[in-house]
Amino acid sequence: MVAAVMLFVATFAVGLGPIPWMLMPELIPTYAIGAASSTATAVNWLFNFVVSQGFPPMKDALGNYSFLPFGIICALGIAFTFFFVPETKGRNPNEMYRQ
Repeated sequence: MVAAVMLFVATFAVGLGPIPWMLMPELIPTYAIGAASSTATAVNWLFNFVVSQGFPPMKDALGNYSFLPFGIICALGIAFTFFFVPETKGRNPNEMYRQ
């Protein structure tokens, strides 16, 4: 189990983990990146805490379906990204900030 957790952390760190910090400079004006990064990091740690404290009771309540809520949240995140996160390829940063 320890090896599986370490493998998850390692693959997340080089895969999906840094995506929010890569998106921020693309979508947020330069003067606001510091505040946005601080806020995103605080929210990230807050929800890490919420998930780690809420998972054991959820596991007891849902049993083998305890990962279903996380799957639903991931699907909603994918839908949100597809429909609401703008494409930035080939666009001037000033064009992005006017939206």
